Amino acid sequence: MIQVQPDCFWIQTDKGDLIPCTPDSIAVEVLSNESILLDAEVVKQAVHAILYYFQHDLGRNSITVSEFTQSLEEALKSVEGLAQMAECDAAKKVMEQLDIASLVHASNCGFELMFFNQLRQVMTEKLASKPHVVQCIRLREGIKTILGQNHWNRKCQQLSDQVVDFLRSLLKNHPAHPACALIIR
Repeated sequence: MIQVQPDCFWIQTDKGDLIPCTPDSIAVEVLSNESILLDAEVVKQAVHAILYYFQHDLGRNSITVSEFTQSLEEALKSVEGLAQMAECDAAKKVMEQLDIASLVHASNCGFELMFFNQLRQVMTEKLASKPHVVQCIRLREGIKTILGQNHWNRKCQQLSDQVVDFLRSLLKNHPAHPACALIIR
């Protein structure tokens, strides 16, 4: 049997064949279509998010072409909608931004436990204004600072996953949850 990469996901064709694909190879295939005029990084992140959702949230290791296409279309439409909303002055009032790296530097919380307490406090303050979107930026930089790492590694990825799960749980348990989206960059 052929050993596949750990981040491999199986795409099921209309004929029932299973094709192993990585998120990056799928993103390259989507971007090679000249009719799509989107930022390459946005498409890559959307593909990664879709495959993460199916693998981790739904516990599946394969997806049909139609499921993937429909999910990607919905994801890209929502990104397009968020981009349009960001341009609108009224929407700027309902979008909160949380800079993770600045939070780490400003609070001198070089320890994970202190960071999570500080993050809970700041996120609660942001959610108190009942925004439509909370955008968390510079996550990778903040994670590397907490761990004292110069390069991204497995420990960084593990802490990053914990932070993302923590942010999701904070949003899920907040009364503004149904009306608020979380964007993490």
